Amino acid sequence: METAQSNLQALQFGIIGKVILFLLLVISVTIFLQRVVKLIRLMKLGQPENSFGSFGKRLTSLLKYVFGQRRLLMVPYPGIAHFFIFWGFIFVVIGYITTVGQGFYSGFGLPLLDGVLKPYYLSLLDLFQLLVIVAVLMALYRRLIWRPPGPVYSAGANVLLFSIFAIMVFDLVGDGFKIAIAPEGIDRFSFASSALAALFSSWGVSSSVGRDLYFLFWWAHLLVILFLLDYVPYSKHLHILTAPFNVFFRNLGPRGQLTKMDLEESESIGVNRIEDFSRKGILDLYTCTECGRCDLNCPAHLSEKPLSPKDVILNLQHHLLGSGEELLKSKAGAKEGESEEEKGQLIGPIVEEEALWSCTTCYGCVYNCPVFIEHIDKIVDMRRYLVLSEGKAPPEAATTLRNLERNQNPWGLPQSSRTDWIEGLDIPLLSENREVEYLFWVGCSSSLDARNTKIAVAFAKILKAAGVSFGILGEEENCCGDPARRMGDEYQFQTLVETNLEILKNYGVRKILTICPHGFNTFKYEYPQFGGDFEVRHHSEFVRKLISENRLSLKAGLKEKVTYHDSCYLGRYNDIYESPRQILKSLTNGRLTELPRRKGKSFCCGAGGGRMFMEEDVGKRVNDIRTQEILDSGAEVVASACPFCLTMLSDGIKDLDAEERLKIFDIAELVSQSLEL
Repeated sequence: METAQSNLQALQFGIIGKVILFLLLVISVTIFLQRVVKLIRLMKLGQPENSFGSFGKRLTSLLKYVFGQRRLLMVPYPGIAHFFIFWGFIFVVIGYITTVGQGFYSGFGLPLLDGVLKPYYLSLLDLFQLLVIVAVLMALYRRLIWRPPGPVYSAGANVLLFSIFAIMVFDLVGDGFKIAIAPEGIDRFSFASSALAALFSSWGVSSSVGRDLYFLFWWAHLLVILFLLDYVPYSKHLHILTAPFNVFFRNLGPRGQLTKMDLEESESIGVNRIEDFSRKGILDLYTCTECGRCDLNCPAHLSEKPLSPKDVILNLQHHLLGSGEELLKSKAGAKEGESEEEKGQLIGPIVEEEALWSCTTCYGCVYNCPVFIEHIDKIVDMRRYLVLSEGKAPPEAATTLRNLERNQNPWGLPQSSRTDWIEGLDIPLLSENREVEYLFWVGCSSSLDARNTKIAVAFAKILKAAGVSFGILGEEENCCGDPARRMGDEYQFQTLVETNLEILKNYGVRKILTICPHGFNTFKYEYPQFGGDFEVRHHSEFVRKLISENRLSLKAGLKEKVTYHDSCYLGRYNDIYESPRQILKSLTNGRLTELPRRKGKSFCCGAGGGRMFMEEDVGKRVNDIRTQEILDSGAEVVASACPFCLTMLSDGIKDLDAEERLKIFDIAELVSQSLEL
């Protein structure tokens, strides 16, 4: 049925209009597809991997993190603005498809939206267009006036924002003129456009002028949309296209689980060329939004080290896109003065070695990235290349790796030292009694470090008080391998894993208790890559279980002001936040002082990624920053659930001359002190 508006569209899209529209679409789509095809070809330079499993989980991720914008909303101001821009643009694109379709066929309409749902769609369209205008103004204020640290404040971002603003305004104003000169009953649902139509009518806009202005705003609206279609794939906003795919194909395995390398079959060990990354790894490079959340949560970056997770990704992206033609012509000869091996190398020219070794693998970057870029995998893969292909590592790291190879612990101490702490405690060895329920994996730090052996003693006392059947390996225990793997020595890690698995299987071990979150994470998520499947419990979870089962009798609570420091490998890696807090609340009558940066936002102690065994000579000390934050909270006691954290924070307390103001204990020590024996 012909209406005033369909007649208006027929007049707008005469033969010449249809030809112009068709040519514009062909040209724009061709430019768009040329870029997309090249990006796909570049991505296929990477190593293939199977990322299509668990379709249901991937679809859920897409709905939650792309359409629900869940991670973006973790930072409210930009998150809310982005949410409205995202959804407003979707509604506008739907309307754009309908309008363009009607340009070629006046009866064109999308199912449902041209029927029973049309009134609701028109109302939502106007609502979201107004919200997008507000959101764009919020974003421009943040970028041009407020300018908080983190994002890249480029002109390209402003181009996108002004373009989106123009699309919304042109569409609303154009529809206002259309309704003013050719009103229909359903127009009342387009409340914003109808209000503009009433305003234009009050101005006495004639039908001919209104028609011309409608045509002008509609074509302007179309041209801006086509401009963005071709601008986005060539700009920093490429993530608009790639983010849904990056979220869909994200790693669904345990957080931070590093890839298992086949050291015998691998042609190259580690990564030093773009081609060495996986295809998902290259997709990561396309997807960076330049929001800077990784930098704002990176302890190395915040302590003035040469590492910027954002720059690692962007430098690799610029190398990939800038050298795309050369990379695609992989058979081409080397440039003059360069060998074929040097051509295209990443470490040095693109990513500094010092930046790679500054990483604490705290997972703050990945945890806070709204599009699930995996920074740590790339950093560790490049460390692997340095260590295993070039034999390069900082002096302290090299010493640690030699100690692991020769003495199976980072300090190079004799294995006989592992049982010094049990003297007089009547703790069974599996070699003497293998009929126990749990293996207490003491760990290198808690069996060899004089301060941290107190944690092992405390936990052993708790287990005995609760009547838990347990034993230790003693001199047969080796390092779990976490420091070797995070420092890039996959060979030494796999050697330790094979040795440990042989011992564990020999004793028929099925259940493991750990003190160290690094050992907990390694046994729980990385040993299964090699056939080691165990029930692994961290001591914070296990002690909470014993308390809840009334298997421990505890004295009256602590009177000091207590706070808790979240370990990265216990918190961000394994989501264990509440067990330590519940333990502490049971000791303090429910009183617990929380730090400003806590749980998923907790600030690293500086020990992860092998940094525990390396000197920190550049910038500020990470542990000192965290210790100062604890002191500022007014806490008198800080509890930890990680021997590495305890060591680093103890050093921080000494550095800041705060030994009289602040004491540090492991949660096991505090529980042990409160036992009624």
